[in-house]
Amino acid sequence: MSTHQLQSSANCDFGKNSALHARFKDLLCAIETVDDADEKKVHMAEVVVLAAVAVGPFPALLAAQTGYPRSFIQSIAHHMEKAHLWIGGLVDDAEWCDTNGELCREGLFTHALVALGRLEREETESKVRYIDVETGESVIEWQYCGDVSDQLVCKSCGHNWSLQ
Repeated sequence: MSTHQLQSSANCDFGKNSALHARFKDLLCAIETVDDADEKKVHMAEVVVLAAVAVGPFPALLAAQTGYPRSFIQSIAHHMEKAHLWIGGLVDDAEWCDTNGELCREGLFTHALVALGRLEREETESKVRYIDVETGESVIEWQYCGDVSDQLVCKSCGHNWSLQ
């Protein structure tokens, strides 16, 4: 991918969410400087997941916006739809923000791993669980917070996420 494509990708419209735009630009810079192919691929998946907020979860638009191969985008779309994170033209980005409305990079990173097919997402009435595809082990589990149905708490680290 050329630097020109990366620079044009930085024009994604994230509305009033400057934190998403800042993270998007950081990822584009990281992709240019990272030598590790696996780390680069995760960053690319984060870019696609973020770009979906701006242009929608539509592979043709995402491929045009990012300059990434359509096959890469199609694979991401498949995994995100299977996880019910992209449904009917909508992007579920609720797990990306903490209870203060700040961008939670862990949530975005988790969704990037889902996008790459490394994690599967299961949701029940009481929790959201992410399972490592290779091991079958639950690696992240968020429990809905008692009376507060719009928040999750990570069972391993105690971090709270707002689902508003």
